[in-house]
Amino acid sequence: LKLQFLYLIGLGVLRHLHAVHEFGEDGGPDEVEGSIPPPSDIHLPSVAKYAPHTWERVVLNDYWQGRHNVAYAFLQFGQALHEKTPGDLSHTGVKYTVLSKARARFEELVAHNQPAGGSPHRNLGVVLQVLIGFHPEDVSLVAATRDAFQAYLKEAGDKVQGAGQIEDVVKQYTDYLEARRGGGRKM
Repeated sequence: LKLQFLYLIGLGVLRHLHAVHEFGEDGGPDEVEGSIPPPSDIHLPSVAKYAPHTWERVVLNDYWQGRHNVAYAFLQFGQALHEKTPGDLSHTGVKYTVLSKARARFEELVAHNQPAGGSPHRNLGVVLQVLIGFHPEDVSLVAATRDAFQAYLKEAGDKVQGAGQIEDVVKQYTDYLEARRGGGRKM
């Protein structure tokens, strides 16, 4: 008996794409994957190569928006699981698997520097912030979270909602990292 959750994305030519999570009989994940092929498999050109309103640019924008939406679906699912079971910090559980998939997808979006209609840097920071709970002593994870939020503040400029809170988080992580270099405190 398998229970399957589908996250449908209604975007232009990507109308029927979805992210799938299947639970096996033992309650563990059988598959956690999205159905949009990764850019490394299809060798896409840059969106910037095409003029606005050309069909090539529209299709590429839809592709990257679809990639972002799959990552965001993983993030939302992981956050919902985290709210239901905040004390479950198992590295083999569904929550960790889903959040790790979200992280990989957002890192891919950031690495390809493609417009995705969302905020890949902010969403990457959110995923990493939750994952810090699984790895509280991982300084590189704290640094990556800080860097993601800093990139979001830089990229969004004065359009950032809650900029003060994000700046406070960046400062907290920066202070923590500086204290760690000096042999200081824990998260």
